[in-house]
Parts: sequence; structure tokens; C-alpha cells
Amino acid sequence: MVVIALVSTKGGAGKSTLGVNLGAAAVAGRKKTLLIDLDPQRSVSEWAQLRPLTHPEVKAGEAAHLGAMIDAARDNGAEVIIVDTQGHAGESASQAIKYADVVVIPAKVSVYDVLSMRKTLDLLDEQNARDKAVCVLSGVPSRGGEETDARAALMSIGFTVLKQKVRDFKVYRTSLARGSTAIEDQKNGEAGKEIRALWSAIYGRVK
Repeated sequence: MVVIALVSTKGGAGKSTLGVNLGAAAVAGRKKTLLIDLDPQRSVSEWAQLRPLTHPEVKAGEAAHLGAMIDAARDNGAEVIIVDTQGHAGESASQAIKYADVVVIPAKVSVYDVLSMRKTLDLLDEQNARDKAVCVLSGVPSRGGEETDARAALMSIGFTVLKQKVRDFKVYRTSLARGSTAIEDQKNGEAGKEIRALWSAIYGRVK
């Protein structure tokens, strides 16, 4: 079983959007998948209520119960667990890092987002968890040099940045409103392709 934590100390980085899309990619790869929603905003849980499909399974919980939720999921045959956390350096992020095999840190390409990532790095260092963390650029514009600059800045402060990225495609927003995902709405489109590539890169780090 693989536990993937989505962590960022800055809100609006795209954790929940990335989480549901990675969850759908895992299901498409025939993995029994559970999304655990630790964010008090419950974005993933609200998405699940809109969703006509029953997979991936979604359960909301509290940070203090994460270990027990993971144990129960393992006993129930889960192969992939994706944990969505609150957008600051709180208990949900700390607990998710503790139990994760891979910590995925989405980051927008703006200078403010990149500068704020030092706090996320500090959170990883509290648990000596840099080695299991990867950064993913999200909301990447199709034009301009922001991606190159952001990637270089993140690497300069110590992050491992995946070459795979999530671009600023409209389908990421429109699909959520229907309880769907980009990989389902545009399976053969650019968004679907990049999510499949990203899932393979993340899952491949532990398998």
C-alpha cells in the first residue's frame, strides 16, 4: 500500500484539485484507492458528493485519527491512499507527512507562492522528510518564462521538482463542478495526458 500526502503551507496551491485527479488516475490504473480529506474546508468531500461514481472512495477525518484511518484502509484492501491537508503548517500537514511514503507539494509559479515555500520546507525538515518529498508546479501558464524561473528557484532552496507539471487548463475547474476530473473528461486530451504522466512519476517513486 502507498500513502501519498498532499501538503503546502500556502492555501490555493491546488492540493485538492491535484488530489482528486491523482485519485482518478489511480482508479484508472485499477488500484483500490481512498482519498482522506483532512482539510476543514472539505473540498474533496464536497466534490465526492457531486460525483456520480463511487470511486475513488472519499472519507473525511481529523488529523489525530489519520493513523487509525490508514490502518483501517489497509485492512480493507486499499492499495493507494491520498491524503489532502489544510493549507498551512498545522497538525493535518504534520501527521500526513509522518505517515506518507511520498509527500507531493503543489506550487504555483508566482513569486509569492515560490517565496512561501520555505515554510513548507521547514515543515519537512521537522521530520527529516525532504527525501520523500517532491514538488509539482501547478496552474502553469502556457506562455511566459514563469515556469522556468519557479523551477529554478524551488530547486535552489532544496526542493526536488518533478519535470511533470499541471498546466492552467479550464477542464480542471469545470470538471470539479460536476464531481469529475480532467483525466475523465479529457482522457485523450492534454490535461488527461499530463495527469497520467504525473501519476506514473509519483507512483513510480515507491514502486
